Amino acid sequence: MANFNFTVTSETGSGTADLTGLNNVIAAIDQGGTDAAVGNSYTVMLGGNFTLSRDLLAVNLDAGASLSVVGAGHTIDGGHTVGTGFRGFLV
Repeated sequence: MANFNFTVTSETGSGTADLTGLNNVIAAIDQGGTDAAVGNSYTVMLGGNFTLSRDLLAVNLDAGASLSVVGAGHTIDGGHTVGTGFRGFLV
């Protein structure tokens, strides 16, 4: 069991290994991800506001793992306008 803390500032970061991107963090902590393990504890803090340009990945953690998301006064905008918009967290 380990504790991981991430500060995200965008949806995807500058590339797939950039853990300032929320989707990249989700991929890393999900089952089979590079930081995934049974019983791990994850904290994601928003480091700024950002607008989604695609759906966020679904969160699918290993058994006994936990995830806390701390907004710190920031928001994730789904980019909703009539007939469009993107899904936020799916757990």
